[in-house]
Amino acid sequence: MLLGVLANSEDALVKNPQNQDAWINKAWAHEEFGEYKAALASYQKALDIDEASQIAWINMASIYKKQGRYDLAKNAYENFIRIFPLSTQGHSNLEELQ
Repeated sequence: MLLGVLANSEDALVKNPQNQDAWINKAWAHEEFGEYKAALASYQKALDIDEASQIAWINMASIYKKQGRYDLAKNAYENFIRIFPLSTQGHSNLEELQ
């Protein structure tokens, strides 16, 4: 299944490199494989297209947290809160880091 998601994402990106959903799906598949560097790069591509992606910010922060890179996780949560100030998820996740 994950290989299918990755292949479908790659196909979609060949057709349209600005397909934010394809970047997010690709990132998710890499994350599930434990390929965090590739996942982070794909989430960043999604954010470069449109920074208002809740999934990308939260998942990036989660990866950073798993890696023990708490400053980067905090930064991702702070960016998330900047864009979505009323989100309780961003605030509660940030509080967990402090």
